Amino acid sequence: MNYLGIDTSTGTASVAVGDRRQVRESVIGNDYRQSAMIVGAIQELLQDGGMVVSDTDGVACVAGPGSFTGLRVGMCTAKALSYATGRPMYSVSSLECMAWQVAKSGYSGNVCVMMDARNDQVYMGCYRIGPDTEPCALMGDTAGAIGELLPQALELCGADCILAGTGIYAHMDMVQQLQGVTVVSDIHRPAAWAAVAIAEFMAMEGREVNPVTAAPQYLRQSQAERSKQTGAKS
Repeated sequence: MNYLGIDTSTGTASVAVGDRRQVRESVIGNDYRQSAMIVGAIQELLQDGGMVVSDTDGVACVAGPGSFTGLRVGMCTAKALSYATGRPMYSVSSLECMAWQVAKSGYSGNVCVMMDARNDQVYMGCYRIGPDTEPCALMGDTAGAIGELLPQALELCGADCILAGTGIYAHMDMVQQLQGVTVVSDIHRPAAWAAVAIAEFMAMEGREVNPVTAAPQYLRQSQAERSKQTGAKS
């Protein structure tokens, strides 16, 4: 099986091809040029393996949460490739990707994944992880103030849970006060190779999405939308 994975949810984008056991990934490190570079990176990665998009078993897109502009770039690319080739499309949570990455680092148990959303906000997802099984969501991915969400996550996952993601570093003062948690310090971003793995699980259960109607999962309003609402109320 070979799935094409696309992640543009952060400033470091990536594309990958393969399955959950063997995968090749190419990383794009310039968030200002993702829209210009993503298609070329996909073509190069596939050509290196003697493939085209229609040779894959599906297109997996990291749908969010994450960068508003970045998510649109990845989603539009995945939708176009899926629609043009007839390959199934899979919409993958960036937080679930990171949970899978924690599992592939050798951890099992309950993990709380946090991505920094600025202004004391985080994107958070809680999952049960184990070896070579799809992360099982313990609650829906959400966004909000870390002071409110972290206590809820610890109550749900247990005081000995695993913490991972950029939200840790943005709120290290709070994390350092916790007792019993395990902090995974090397998971900084969702990765396309993780989206490939999760798409394989989704394909087994027929959980594809319609490329015409698929949309990013923002979880909260953009700064521009919040500013517009604030201005309208004043």
